[in-house]
Amino acid sequence: MSLTFSRRPGRRCRLVAAVCAACLSTFAAGTPVAAQNDHPPAGEPGTELDGFVGAAANSTHTGAAASGIVGWRLTGWARAEARGTWLVRGTGADAFTADVGVAARVKSTRVARPYVGVGFGLYHAAFTSAGTAPGSEMSAFYRRRLDPALTPGSGATFNDPVFRVSAGVDWRLPRQVSLRPEASALFIRRDGHGETVALVGIRLGYRFEDRTVTPSRMEHRGGM
Repeated sequence: MSLTFSRRPGRRCRLVAAVCAACLSTFAAGTPVAAQNDHPPAGEPGTELDGFVGAAANSTHTGAAASGIVGWRLTGWARAEARGTWLVRGTGADAFTADVGVAARVKSTRVARPYVGVGFGLYHAAFTSAGTAPGSEMSAFYRRRLDPALTPGSGATFNDPVFRVSAGVDWRLPRQVSLRPEASALFIRRDGHGETVALVGIRLGYRFEDRTVTPSRMEHRGGM
């Protein structure tokens, strides 16, 4: 039995079209999804190093403050942080605080990402003889704890637990750079008494890209 295509040109065209369609479907099914993406994978921010400069104020003094902060991305909306902050607390007085905590975005827009954070750590305050002298800027929180046997010209140090609450805005800059206006409150407690220190300043950071993701994932996950 033989087929005479010349007598049925319409059937021949349909047969050729069906074969071409089958070949194209087979080729498309065998092409990996990654190969269909024209854009190469890009790094996803993981670790971040930040510097903070600003001012710190309590009930008796307002002075400079500076921090070093290391952050580790946990999810697209949250990161873990460890920070150390140095504060000028008046004549003959300074302080250092270190804490670990977490920060989470509360919203994401095209220009900014507001966030909040909390941390817990240790607050170390050091006073020279000038800092402990009568009339100095030492707050009542520390003055009531001075040793009555403290001799004139002696200094004093205090170590207390501290709880930090922060809020800020992460402005959208080039992917590896972050700029964040930030405000924090340090709540220092000891023996039923406490002191609050407010900090306001600017954070500037750099994100290290240490994981590889496809652009499709990056569209749904922004840096934090």
